[in-house]
Amino acid sequence: METLFFDQNLLGVARYLENKGTKVRDITEILGHKDTRQGVPDDSIIDHLRDKSSLILVTKDKGLARKAREHNIKVILIDETEVLATEVLCRIAARVHTIDVESIIESLQSFSSGYRSRKYDEQFNDFWVWKNHVEKTESILDETHIDETWNRLRKILGGWQTYRGTRNEYPYRDLKKSLIDVAESIKVLNEFSFLDFWKIPTESLEDIWNALGRVKEPEGKTNEEGRYFVIAVCKPLMLLWGQTLAFDQRVRFSLPRQFDVSMEDRKWTFSKWHSVMTSITKWVKNQPDLVTFLEEESARRYGEQMKIPYGRFLDIHFFEK
Repeated sequence: METLFFDQNLLGVARYLENKGTKVRDITEILGHKDTRQGVPDDSIIDHLRDKSSLILVTKDKGLARKAREHNIKVILIDETEVLATEVLCRIAARVHTIDVESIIESLQSFSSGYRSRKYDEQFNDFWVWKNHVEKTESILDETHIDETWNRLRKILGGWQTYRGTRNEYPYRDLKKSLIDVAESIKVLNEFSFLDFWKIPTESLEDIWNALGRVKEPEGKTNEEGRYFVIAVCKPLMLLWGQTLAFDQRVRFSLPRQFDVSMEDRKWTFSKWHSVMTSITKWVKNQPDLVTFLEEESARRYGEQMKIPYGRFLDIHFFEK
């Protein structure tokens, strides 16, 4: 793939194309710093590109384009109309929903008041503190702790109506079997945080998806199509791992449209969940103020040494929207 080299007048276009997968380099190579308010003389650009035959200069400066061609440098000349149109598209693409810190503070405070605090917030917090304490040295899914983990989850998930409407007569029996089955895969997940979701081996994630999803299926059997009630996977996994949203109906309704999630879409494939989670985690990672706040909120609630349940915090935020 050929690489485009942009002059200082087209850096907005460059960033837009870079996000679309185009290889991009620009005048910061010449400047040695990122402050592009300082202009670069045409001759410096020509000298920089003269021995780089793989680069194509992109410019709206006809004089610079002419000089480049005289030195056998490949050029793409963009007129003012194209520049304006592309920069507008760039701005539109960048204008996506973000979470300001004040709004997530309000969401967490609202959720933690009244009956929700007793029924949902305190239950998660108690489980999360216990889990982190055990996993300083052991695993909540090892032989010593599996029964207690199952009992805790059984009580919480029952109150959260996780298996409401199931056609499986014995969901909690099959939940225990699934917890045993996913013990090793959960160990793999625990090595990654929410912010690095796309780096997790898909084999481990898919094993967990099928094992937890089947609990709500008839007779607890694996669905050949891999389509399960998303909450059947994500509610227990949010407790076990903390990094996924639960994705119940209210959350699905409130998620920004860019994630292509429907409120009515109760059953997901593994690839659907993986795609949505990858998009959400990358989106959050590009909001440093939000990440910092969630780190601080986790330390305040659970202690600085405990893992940060990013998925849980985001689930609350969109539930309350």
